[in-house]
Amino acid sequence: MPEPCVVVFTPYCPGSIGEQIVQLPLLASLRRLHPGARLVAVSPERSHHVLTALGAVDEVVEHAARPSLAEQRQVLRRLGGRKVSLVVQNRRLSARTAFLARLSAVAPMVGFDHGISRLLQARSLPWNDDLYIAENYLRLGEGTLEEYAAARSLPGRDETVLCPGGLADYKRWPFDRYLTLAGRLAATRPVRFLLGPDEAREAATLASDGRFPATVTPSFPEMERLVAGAALVVANDCGPAHFAHLHDVPRVSLFDRHIEPGLWFRPGRHGRIVLSPGKGELDRVTVEEVLAAVEAVSAG
Repeated sequence: MPEPCVVVFTPYCPGSIGEQIVQLPLLASLRRLHPGARLVAVSPERSHHVLTALGAVDEVVEHAARPSLAEQRQVLRRLGGRKVSLVVQNRRLSARTAFLARLSAVAPMVGFDHGISRLLQARSLPWNDDLYIAENYLRLGEGTLEEYAAARSLPGRDETVLCPGGLADYKRWPFDRYLTLAGRLAATRPVRFLLGPDEAREAATLASDGRFPATVTPSFPEMERLVAGAALVVANDCGPAHFAHLHDVPRVSLFDRHIEPGLWFRPGRHGRIVLSPGKGELDRVTVEEVLAAVEAVSAG
């Protein structure tokens, strides 16, 4: 007898670990709602490595970013013969994927309300540009971010974690400001830097400076542990920042105005946002502004 499974069509997000991290609560919800079912992600290329590293899915059916008809037929063949209880269409603006998802199984399908998609789905939800993206996705399942964080509770540490990375240059507050901030914060608390694989120069600077420990290119489980267990996180709009949002860690997020923060910043008493004065002007944000946000979030 075929193994029961839930099929999830995940978004295209090459190179962006944040856009994968924000899917984790939905996937955890689907596991809880369908105990014993195999969770199968149908994912575009280079858009699932975080999900697999964290064990969020059991299997990945990968395809090209814009699959040809032959590639779509191959996806359907790989999904054929399964006992599918639910299809989740988590790509909100793709009519092509909505058709592919509908053809993938004779099972109820849920997704976001977009064009032809609403005619193919048993349940269609409106997208909310003012709601944090992980909460938008979670509406396709069940539960809250608070329940997700409680289920993945990790040991806390009296440490401030600074995350100076970012997928694009305009997202990055200057590293010398982070160093100045670290020096100011270190007077009252331990400080650690968290660096990605493209921050070799920053890692060399920290090694030469010698004042602050750094974790460089951690595994994704280790990244989650470092961020979720921190006493405070100060970060650009980057992947690690979303672990802080999901776990509701006290956090200060620096955003350039290229990005509308409604989708990418989780508000609440544990979060403070520092916005650049204009697009491409994150370098005009001062250390004093960030320190003020740190004091505000620390005061609760």
